[in-house]
Amino acid sequence: MTIVGLGLSPTLRRSLSTTNAAESLISRTRSVKRNVKRWRNGQMVVRWVAAGVLEAVKGFRRLKGHNEMPKLVAALRARDQQLGLSTREDRGTSRVGDRIIDADQRGDRSLIAPLS
Repeated sequence: MTIVGLGLSPTLRRSLSTTNAAESLISRTRSVKRNVKRWRNGQMVVRWVAAGVLEAVKGFRRLKGHNEMPKLVAALRARDQQLGLSTREDRGTSRVGDRIIDADQRGDRSLIAPLS
């Protein structure tokens, strides 16, 4: 999918068109998991990768063009509806794993509520 057709600002479009954030996350996670000498099971791998991600988050900066994220979310939802991929009936929620994120809960302080 191309981000050019979503009508985003040039600043946000430039930030999203690079792989720098993903590469930084992978690099920082690798450096944390390098401390493990013996992998015991899959749960241990998951815990150490999660620890690496949490460590990487400390070094993240705010995305340039972050104030246009609601516009990006709206454009992606509209595109999903055009393609018939919308699974929720415009309830304004997104599913992430076994959790639901309300559309009104945006930004760094967003709450993730468990599914009930």
